[in-house]
Amino acid sequence: ISFSLGAVNAGANLLIIHGRTFKEPYKVPAHFEPIYELKKAVSVPVIGNGGILNLEDGLQKLGNLDGFLIGQASLGNPWAFAAKENTPQNFAAKIPVIKSHARFLIETKGLERGTKEIRKFLLLYTRDFYQAKEYRKKITEVASLEEIYAILDEMLTR
Repeated sequence: ISFSLGAVNAGANLLIIHGRTFKEPYKVPAHFEPIYELKKAVSVPVIGNGGILNLEDGLQKLGNLDGFLIGQASLGNPWAFAAKENTPQNFAAKIPVIKSHARFLIETKGLERGTKEIRKFLLLYTRDFYQAKEYRKKITEVASLEEIYAILDEMLTR
């Protein structure tokens, strides 16, 4: 708390606190109780971060905080920010967003850089897909939007 009070006294007008120590792995649940205590001690908005899985989880952990951040859980899962009733219920329902993301990266960053960047997201998007393992090699070697679409369409037929 003393460090945060010092930051506020030095002019900080917002604090974002991660609920894990540097040495704790991501598998350790974030500690929100100390963040709630910090909020009581400072006059500026406090945002909590760490281990929040989705919007619903964040709202449950909000407590007396002014907001929360969803970080790692959103990688390959942009629906983490949506209300549960607005999340896709199966892989097929995710395909339009995945294709749109791929198209956007390639259009804005160019073919070579865009395809390299979308590869990591494709792996994340498909991590829970049944038989994703057999598509990993194909995904990591895509070189065009057409290849991406073809792989996704093939996965839909599975």
